[in-house]
Amino acid sequence: MSYREIEQTYLPAYTRFWDDQAKVPWLYNHKTKITISYEDAESIAAKAKYVFQKKLGGIMFWDLGEDDIKSTLLDAIDKGLAGN
Repeated sequence: MSYREIEQTYLPAYTRFWDDQAKVPWLYNHKTKITISYEDAESIAAKAKYVFQKKLGGIMFWDLGEDDIKSTLLDAIDKGLAGN
């Protein structure tokens, strides 16, 4: 499932939750009882910032083509690796 699809289809219809330990969002629909685990700009930025702070060699992600048209996730990586 692409971030585009999550953003367009599921974010408006599901309730977003945040796992502060894992630093990731997840969506839940009470009616259908469906849970969706995914990455968003907040979670990606937190992970990229961790890479920056720990002076690690880089970050890996899969797959650039699954980002939205605004490159929201790639932008979050860029900001996180810059220490923002």
